[in-house]
Amino acid sequence: MTANFEVKIDDKLLKNFEKTVRKLPTHQLRVGFFDGKEEESKDGEKEPITIAAIARLNEFGDKKKRIPERPFMQQNLEAHGFYKRHLAIRLGKVIRNKSSISTQLNRLGEIMVSDTKITTTSGDFEENKKSTIAKKGSDKPLIDLGNMRANVSYRVG
Repeated sequence: MTANFEVKIDDKLLKNFEKTVRKLPTHQLRVGFFDGKEEESKDGEKEPITIAAIARLNEFGDKKKRIPERPFMQQNLEAHGFYKRHLAIRLGKVIRNKSSISTQLNRLGEIMVSDTKITTTSGDFEENKKSTIAKKGSDKPLIDLGNMRANVSYRVG
């Protein structure tokens, strides 16, 4: 004996889920330093360098220049579980037609920028050398003029 059957799911929530999943590859949230703003040296002698380049140098360090890694972006991601819970909650709102993907990614971007600024100020980083403290007048790693911290932003595209 053979039985044939067809399963047809007519669930609005499931359809919204499918629609949302299909749209995800077209949306992207990026957090970082985008505008290519330049920071001039305090003494005015060196050429300006972009804030993005300063952030990259701080995140990954430079062994040749004896600059230690201070991975503020990575520490932030790890401290917040790579934002999986935030993203799941926000996608749930999209699936239930309570909000758009763009709106929820913008909200998550705002949270991530705020958290990155906090991590930049209070993260667990290698201390500044005495010569650096003397030069900038502070023992706070990653904080000199505050331009890097002030220019972290996000983009949704």
